[in-house]
Formats: sequence, structure tokens, C-alpha cells
Amino acid sequence: MIIYILQVPRAYEATASYNRVRLFKEGFEQLNVQAEIRPLIIRHVNFLGKIVFLVENFFQLLKLMRRLTKKDVLIIYGETYFTALYPLFKKLTNLVIERNEYPSFEINPNKSRTSYMNSIRNLNSYKYADMFITCSTYLERYYRRYTNDIVISPLIVDVAEYNNNRFVNTPPIEEKYVAYCGYFGNNKDGIPTLLEAFSIVSGYYPELMLVLIGFGPEKDISYFHEIIQKKEIDGKVIFTGRLPHSEVSNWLSHASMLALARPNNKQAEGGVPSKVGEYLSSGVPCVLTKVGDLPLYLKDGFDCFLSKPDSVEAFAEKMVECLQSDTTQICKNALNTVQQFDYLIQTESLLKELKKRFSICR
Repeated sequence: MIIYILQVPRAYEATASYNRVRLFKEGFEQLNVQAEIRPLIIRHVNFLGKIVFLVENFFQLLKLMRRLTKKDVLIIYGETYFTALYPLFKKLTNLVIERNEYPSFEINPNKSRTSYMNSIRNLNSYKYADMFITCSTYLERYYRRYTNDIVISPLIVDVAEYNNNRFVNTPPIEEKYVAYCGYFGNNKDGIPTLLEAFSIVSGYYPELMLVLIGFGPEKDISYFHEIIQKKEIDGKVIFTGRLPHSEVSNWLSHASMLALARPNNKQAEGGVPSKVGEYLSSGVPCVLTKVGDLPLYLKDGFDCFLSKPDSVEAFAEKMVECLQSDTTQICKNALNTVQQFDYLIQTESLLKELKKRFSICR
């Protein structure tokens, strides 16, 4: 039995972290390994909400402890508020911790004192992990200071889900469009750069639309609208809001181009965004930035278009290059590249690592 625990917001089905865990669960079950997910819903509306969150989840964890054995593997995903229980988990079962970002204070130094101290507690608790999972070479080097047995598991994606949508679904709009999907907050994906680059590209391709799929803080969306008005691309940018996963894949698979202008910051350095796997699986040409581990897996002009980060002009040039090119072979190469990240292959790889260390499935 493999059990995942992760702290999640209320609408957790739309998050990249939950989608990653969901795909591993499906992969394990197809490999005849029982798996389940235990989401712990975070409530931070007020002090009382936080207390309710802690109490409810504390009792859930106690109930889980009663059934854990050394034949199980417990995978705790991300930073949590129950690190004090990690020594007990380690005694009861095989404890695996997965962390696919830097600690929050490394990404945002302006985080609150409470958040900072919780990140420190998490770092100090990683010594209890029997195995530690992360997604990039940068994070592997960082977390090596806090734990020893580290496995890199980068992207995971259901390749068929995205590729097949080109053939089984109809395009969501008639116009040709560039698409982006993700979370709009904290400039983690460089949406301002994308908007300004699109305004340049729009001068060459006035019929082209830009579709932004996702959600974020109102202040960020207001800022995007300011850029849209300043760059005079009103009426050319569509905000879809939060969408079900199946609708996201339909928008991606019918786009003329998929774009991700990630800035060269700490978050981009460490992470390997799951959307890259989805982009590559869609059969649509992708324009990305050279950040983090992406250049280890992708090659400019071969399976995608890679741009220098933090440059509106450079990203616009790559977008124009993509639109002017015959991308048939590039898209085929992208589909070949992304096969290594298919959820069954990644699950088999992770299961192999688990079997090396633990008694499950022997």
C-alpha cells in the first residue's frame, strides 16, 4: 500500500501538486500496487478556521497511524504543519517526503515569520525521511544538506490525454490563438512578459488571440489588464478562469502555439513545471524559456523553441519564429521527448526505487 498525504486548498483538484499525485496513484494501480490519496484541506480564513483545520487533520492523521505498517509507504508531499509527527511515522512505516520547490522563504523572502519558522521546521524534519523525492538537480543539491537518500522524479504527464484531444474534441473557439495555463500569482510564470511579447507579435499577426487559462489574485489580474490596455491589445486576450482539467487539455491541444515565459528566478530555477509535460504532449509547438533543468531535457529548434528569460524582445522573436516555421517535425520530436515523462514510465521508475529500499510488492 502506498499512501499520499498532501496539504491542499479547497479546490485542490485544479492544482499541479494534486494532478502529479493523482497520476502516480493511477500508475501504481495499473502496476497492481494499491494506492490512495489523503488530502488535508487547508483553512486559513481566520484564526478559528486554522484551529479547525489543525484539529480535524490531527485526528485524521491519528486514525491513519493506527493502520500503518512496515509494509506500507507513506509519502508526504510538500511543506506541512504536522512535522512533529514525522518521528512517529518513521517508526510505524516507511516514510518518504516529496518536495518539488525551494522552501517558501527562499522563493519569497517577505513571507511572514510564521511561514518562515514552519519552513525551518520542515527542513529540520527531513532527516526522518527514509527516502526523499524531488524534481530537479537544483533542488537535489539544496536538500542534500538536510537528507541523504534523494531520488529525482521530474515531470509526470498522461501523454495520451493531451494528444488525443486534438482528434476527439472540437476547438473551443474559431480564432487562432496562443495559450498559457497555470497560476497567475507571484509572477512565477512571467505572464507580464508574455503579454508584452504578444503585443509585439500581434502587430505581425493581428488575427491571433491570446488565451490565459487559470486563476490568481485579483491584484495580479488587475495588473495584467493594465498591461493589456497600455499595449492596446484589448479584445485579443481571453481569460478563461479556473477550468476542469479536461477543458484545459482541450484548449491546449487546439492552440496554434503554447507559451511559458518563466522568469529566471529562484522558483523557476528549482521547479520543473508540470505544464511543460502537458504542453509537449499536446502536439502543439511550444515556446519556453531557458530556466532551471529544462535545457537538460529540451533543445531549441528540435522539440520546442527556447528563449532567453526575462526578455520581452527575445520571447517575441521566438514566438514569431514558431509561427513562421513548419513545426511538423518539431511537434513530432516533442511527442518523442515527452514519452520519458509519461505517467506509467515515471511510476515504474519510482516503484523501482521504492522496491530497492522497502518490502512493498516483493
